Amino acid sequence: MEAADRVAKHLSIVFGEFMVGTNAISIEVGNVKLERWDPFMRDHAATQILPPERLPWGRHGVSVQPYVLPHHSKLTKREFELASGAKGWTAHQGFYIYRNKRLISAGGWLSLGLTRDEHLKLARIRIDLGNDVDFDWKLDVRKSVASPPVELRQELKRIAKLTRERAQEVYRHRGRRLVAATPQDHSSVWEAMLMRGRTLFRINRTHPVVQALTADDESGRALEALLKLIEQTIPIASIYIRHAEAPDQQPVPFGDTKDRQFGEMLSDLYLGLVASGRSHEQAIASLAVLSASKERPHLIATLDASPPSLSELD
Repeated sequence: MEAADRVAKHLSIVFGEFMVGTNAISIEVGNVKLERWDPFMRDHAATQILPPERLPWGRHGVSVQPYVLPHHSKLTKREFELASGAKGWTAHQGFYIYRNKRLISAGGWLSLGLTRDEHLKLARIRIDLGNDVDFDWKLDVRKSVASPPVELRQELKRIAKLTRERAQEVYRHRGRRLVAATPQDHSSVWEAMLMRGRTLFRINRTHPVVQALTADDESGRALEALLKLIEQTIPIASIYIRHAEAPDQQPVPFGDTKDRQFGEMLSDLYLGLVASGRSHEQAIASLAVLSASKERPHLIATLDASPPSLSELD
């Protein structure tokens, strides 16, 4: 069964373009009809299709079409898994070379001196070759490896850099949305700050939940010291490496926390907000905008309908 799955995935990747369009063919493995694997997610509304280029080479030229895939926050779990391909998101960034619709190479930067980085994984570029450039592109007998001619390398590198820049912009834009941009945006307790040319991440002291917990002078000083300790000891390098190696294996915030435990945490935070002087409506509003709470609106509704009493703090 495992061997059949590998064969099916290989066929869907290599011959996927033959399975759609005019004169589409049907491929079955074990009576299961295969569906093509589209590495460019062309049917997704958030995919960016950049301007195509045709580089002069051979009788018909070389067609180059760059794509920037959607940020993972815009994908369902199923879409994310499909787009990761057989080797994962980071490995599949780069150029995809097709010869007469057959996929020759799925990802990589063609030894153009460009690195594979986590924040560039959304960049994928399609190259279409005719059957008259096999020698120029050093295609082997199996048509499984290709290398661009020296004369085209600078043009391909230029296109790659532009596509990589657009892929980076997706992450930069998403990053700005994840931090609190205004005093009214309390979806995240973290904020990014630029200090002496370096980007630092710190806990937003104006967040209602943080303000409530640090309001008391005596306990607030101890908590402030703890927050500073957390901020200064974030293992950023370790987090980056682990996310780059397996981005699809990173945990979702509170993903393993059961509703009962998460509900208890919300209740504790609610009591802290009310004890600091917030009204019931203000406390609920502050908790409802937390990113983790948006995944469980039923818990906020329950808390709103049956709030805990301040007597529980005694």
